[in-house]
Parts: sequence; C-alpha cells; structure tokens
Amino acid sequence: MNQSNFQPPELQSCRGRILVVDDEERNRQLLGEVLELQGHEVAFAEDGQQALEKAMANPPDVILLDIKMPTMDGYEVCRHLRLDPILAEVSIILVTSLDDRAARLCGLDAGADDFITKPVDLIELQTRVRNVVQLNRYRKLLQERKKAQRAQAEILSSCETTLVAWVRILERDDRVAPGRCERVTQWALCLAKSAGMAEEGALRAMRWSVLLHTIGAMAVPAAFRGRADLAPSEETQVHQQETWLCEALAPVGALHEAFGILAQRHEHWDGSGCPGGLKGEAILPAARVLAVALAWETTHAPSATVARLALLKTQTGRRFDPRLVEALELTVSG
Repeated sequence: MNQSNFQPPELQSCRGRILVVDDEERNRQLLGEVLELQGHEVAFAEDGQQALEKAMANPPDVILLDIKMPTMDGYEVCRHLRLDPILAEVSIILVTSLDDRAARLCGLDAGADDFITKPVDLIELQTRVRNVVQLNRYRKLLQERKKAQRAQAEILSSCETTLVAWVRILERDDRVAPGRCERVTQWALCLAKSAGMAEEGALRAMRWSVLLHTIGAMAVPAAFRGRADLAPSEETQVHQQETWLCEALAPVGALHEAFGILAQRHEHWDGSGCPGGLKGEAILPAARVLAVALAWETTHAPSATVARLALLKTQTGRRFDPRLVEALELTVSG
C-alpha cells in the first residue's frame, strides 16, 4: 500500500485549500509535502503581493503566512487580507521564528488567528490546520443552514400572504362572508391547542387549511355553501368540487400538509364520511378540528350559543370527535 495515498477516515472530511506563503523555497516545499500528505489542496506564494493575488483568485480555507519577508511582511499581508470583504474571514496562521510577546500581539492586531513557531512541529502543524479547516466547514455549514432557514421563512410568509390576499378578494366580491375565515381560524387554532397541537408548523398548516377551504368555496355550488346539514351525497359533491383546488396548487410543496388536512375534513368520527371512510383516530387530528370549527361557524347566530352547542352535540360521536366538542363547549362556556 502506498502510505502517502492512505487517509484515515477522520481526516477525509477535513481537507481544505491551504495557501503557504514563505520566501524560502525549502520551507514552502516542506510544509506543502506535509499538508498534501494530509489530503489538503496546497498552493504556494513567494511573497506578500503574490499571496494577495492568489488568495483573491481562489480564496483558501487557511493561509500559512511567514512574517519575515522582503517588501511586504506577514503583518502587512494580514492587514490587506482583513480589509478585503471576501478574504476577511479566511483563517490566517502566522509561521514565524519570532517567539516573543510583542510579535504575537502585533500579529493579533494585524488580524492573525493563530501562530506556529519555527522550527515547525509537523504533527502540530497538521493538527492545527485540520482543526481550523474543520471549524471553518462547520461555520460555513451553519451559515448555509441559516440562509436556508431564512429562505424557507420567506417562502412560507409569501404563501400565507398570497392565501390571505385571495380570501380578501373573495370577500370583496361577496363570494365569501366577510370575517368568516378569521372566525373559523380562531376557533380552529383554539381547538388545535386544546388537542395538544402546539408546534408552529402544525398550527401554520391548520391556518392554511382554513384559508384553502375558504378559497375552495368558490368552486362549491351556492346552494351548498354555509350549510351544516349536508346529506351524504351533497357532502360528496362538495368534496369533489374542493379537490380541484388541491390539484391546481399541488406543485406548491409548502401547502401539502394543509391540503392533507383539507382532504380529510369530510371524514366522520363513525366512519360514514368521505372520501376514504376513515374512522375515529385514523382521521388526522387537524382535520377533526377543522370539521368542528367549520360546523360551529356554520350554525349561525352568535347569540344562540346553547342552541348551537345542542346542534353540534347531536352529531357528537357520529360526525365529530367527542373530545373536541367537549373542548369547544368548555371554551364557549368559560
């Protein structure tokens, strides 16, 4: 086996681009051989100006920088690097024969991250470079993750803004009763929380399912809108009409969970609903919540609380989850 090509597993994920800057060829060669053995990609610069040019052309993960060089010493190179927005965060390790406190303070002031003293301990060099590369990769991973999270948050915000805008348009066009969507959402979220749905993603899907239901109402025949007493055949028709919305917006991945809730909102606790005849706990909790919230809003007159509850109770254990109806009763009675 060619030992120079063998890399332990713990080193294989810690490879980086290293720029070695030293005016002495034998120093560059020695450091380069040691780092290449570790699996790093190594570039070389003979002086400060060349170091800046090569770093800007292909930013490295780590710069091993000699201090004592003609024309431009390592301190000055450090300062130039730290002024460049692209290279400002590149890790700089000063490699120097200067081992006094003043030299180290000067290096830190110029922007160096670490020091290695000549003559170089090659094992120490490999370890420090590997650790710096590993930390850099971890930092970049965190940055990319935060960037992805921000992008995801923007997508979710845009989706909700768009859905709310569609509801407002339908309300202004008298296709949907003004304020109904907000009321259903409030009841749905209240019941969802009482059922233990506290995770933000689940509550967001709950909100969106109400918005999508409201938007889908424009495809439902006017004779069926706002009715809580639909016959099974009528409920099937309503469900079929609503599915066009799911099909039209299916490519929007962020809406899939909300569509899943909406798809089961016609399922009944006793298994007599549609489209799948699901029963009891087999129905999504959020879909059971949506069914109760919509029925509560559809029973009309806000002042007739007792009558509304009585109407819902006639369907408890048949259409609706008994625990949710009980939670609703406790909420409106409190």
